[in-house]
Amino acid sequence: MPTATPSKGFIGRGTIVSIGVPGTPETFTPVAQMRTAQFNGQKINFEDISNLDSPLVNSTLLKEIMPATADAGTLDITGIFLPSDAGQLAIAAAYGGGLTDFTVQLPKGPGQTTSGNKYAFSGYVAEQPIPDIQFDKVVTVKFKIQLQTIITATPGV
Repeated sequence: MPTATPSKGFIGRGTIVSIGVPGTPETFTPVAQMRTAQFNGQKINFEDISNLDSPLVNSTLLKEIMPATADAGTLDITGIFLPSDAGQLAIAAAYGGGLTDFTVQLPKGPGQTTSGNKYAFSGYVAEQPIPDIQFDKVVTVKFKIQLQTIITATPGV
């Protein structure tokens, strides 16, 4: 009986979300105690360019489209609120401000021995990171980054 190749995967523990701090050179400050970092909404939007010269399919006009705009999407982040963390303070300071650089560094995955994949992009802090407080739960924080650039992926090694 043939043996099955085991599935491979890895958990996100050790992922580092960092915010750029302007300077020469620019440095990046990790945002401590983050729980989730979820990219959403990256997509290409298409424009309908159907016209009287569009081809027919069984006597029906074929809808023609072309890429028109790209939406860089968002990064939604949740974590444990830590009021003295330099990264969380930098996120709060960037809210309502200018374009900011960010990185998300994954831990080493299967087949990687030195580093995991790294994702770099620029965006705006679109939701103010205000604590979520419950009497019987840890105080958490969430914020949203509206991406303004495409995500540059650097494969880990």
